[in-house]
Amino acid sequence: MSSSSSSVWENVDMSLNIDDFIFMSTDHSIPKEIVHKARTNLGVNISYQKAWRAKEHMVKILHGDRAESYALIPRFFDKLVESNPGTCTALEMDDSGHFKFCFMVFGASIEGWKYCRLIFVDGTFLKYSENDVSWTWFFEKIRGSFSERANLVIVSGRHLSIPKGVLKVFLDVEYCVCTKQILSNLKLHFKNPLLDKYFFSRAYAYTVKEFEYHMRCMKSICSNIRYYLSSVGFEKWSRAYSRRRRYRMMKPNCAESVNSVFKDLRKLPVATMLCSIRDVLQK
Repeated sequence: MSSSSSSVWENVDMSLNIDDFIFMSTDHSIPKEIVHKARTNLGVNISYQKAWRAKEHMVKILHGDRAESYALIPRFFDKLVESNPGTCTALEMDDSGHFKFCFMVFGASIEGWKYCRLIFVDGTFLKYSENDVSWTWFFEKIRGSFSERANLVIVSGRHLSIPKGVLKVFLDVEYCVCTKQILSNLKLHFKNPLLDKYFFSRAYAYTVKEFEYHMRCMKSICSNIRYYLSSVGFEKWSRAYSRRRRYRMMKPNCAESVNSVFKDLRKLPVATMLCSIRDVLQK
């Protein structure tokens, strides 16, 4: 690692000041764009590999070494808890002492969620480890931080490990599937321009009578669609059959909004990424 990069991380490590972890900048350029900029702006031809190495070098200078960043997580979490009362953090290591999972939730979020009964789950930061173990660990931390409460509803996509984790960890919960995911799957099997209209009319119907009316409309364009949707379970995605209140929260719009904000942060070294998430959530 370069001397400039080393000095950046030495300052962070020694000061133990949480503000030293602040996200400095993000260059969204991909190597292909760097090759083009070098040629048009500087008149220099470079290879794709050289452009990739240049970008990695700049990321290291600005944000530190990716591997070394993992060692900063415990100290970052200590300062986070110290400066944000009520905050919960967790760090899981494997048998070799290497990073496995981490979790953080701010005290303000825990306090605000006392008045909520609905959780939308998205795999934003579990993209590369979406399995039973990781999701179970995640929901254990959710329950430990927010506690379990009556009439709780958890909504997610149809990744098989999510309901397994939910039902293993929570004793009294209604697991539901987001309507957007159901519709996406429907479109793989049924092709009709009216599908969106009739499906959402059914999903948002308040009564079983209204639901069945829209079901008949759907059957007129897709004869065997009822069988497909019943295999999912009407109670999993429709308001009329839901055993608990979902209000109008049928699609994961809030989770997708957070995803769009965090998308580029996931490319950063982990300690810088966590700090950047903190900055976004505390604005």
